[in-house]
Amino acid sequence: TYHTLLCEGFVPTGLLRNWNYAQRLMEELQGRGFPAFLDDSGPFISVQAGGYDNLEEAVRLEQNLRKAGYDTLIIS
Repeated sequence: TYHTLLCEGFVPTGLLRNWNYAQRLMEELQGRGFPAFLDDSGPFISVQAGGYDNLEEAVRLEQNLRKAGYDTLIIS
C-alpha cells in the first residue's frame, strides 16, 4: 500500500511498461536532485524516489515531487 511504501521511505512516481521511458523518468528525477531508482520486480517497471529512514522525510519528498510537477502513485 501507499502508506507501507512511505513507511519504507519510497515514493512511487510512475509505473511503466517500457524500459526506456522508465529509465528516462528516473534520469530526469535524478537530474533534478531527487534520489530515484527503478524496480522491475513486478509486472510493470516502477520508478521510485526516496530511500529515507522515516515517514516524515518520505512525506516531504512526496510533497516536493508534486510541487515539481510529478505525479506520485497513491495505492489504497
